Amino acid sequence: MEFPVSATSVIFVVLLIVPGVVLKRFYFQGHFTKEFGIGIFADRLITSIFLGILVQIVSFLLLGKIYGFTFETIKKPATMAYESVTTAKFHEVTSQHLWVAFGYLITSLVVAATLGQVAHLLVRALRLDSRFSLLRFNNQWYYFFRGDIIYSKNFRSLPKGKVIETYVDIILNMEEGGKHKMVSGFLSDYSIRQRPANLRRSF
Repeated sequence: MEFPVSATSVIFVVLLIVPGVVLKRFYFQGHFTKEFGIGIFADRLITSIFLGILVQIVSFLLLGKIYGFTFETIKKPATMAYESVTTAKFHEVTSQHLWVAFGYLITSLVVAATLGQVAHLLVRALRLDSRFSLLRFNNQWYYFFRGDIIYSKNFRSLPKGKVIETYVDIILNMEEGGKHKMVSGFLSDYSIRQRPANLRRSF
């Protein structure tokens, strides 16, 4: 009696959660990689499911366009395959069913990775994350060091230009002769802690 629940759970995870996680993995890249694993687990699970549904819609429409099928044409065979798995009647599952399922899974993962990559490139190329706080990444240091902060609402009046180098003044949490020490120089690179608000190292 427990098998149908287990099979349904596996199908749910493979078709919804995994593609959603893959999409987020390709969206949070570069200086924003550490944002992939932070946040409340329930929130991350819900967003993964939502994105997984989006991936399945796009995958279905894409494959339907290529092979010319609709929801009605695959409803019966899909239902039969699902019932065969959930009722443990594996002898009714043919190698063709397995190849179709495997091909669809690979397609959905490729679609998820592509959507994540394209979304990241569009958001960064158009500076949508700098202009709209809803799309902004949590790594605030990137916007400060790269000069993208001037495209945000609070700094729109400032003149725009290309950032060639970043010069920083850093006050160290150490004292020499009763005074805090400050170092200055051109920033080459930096690293952040798991929570992007905290700067870890600068080079």
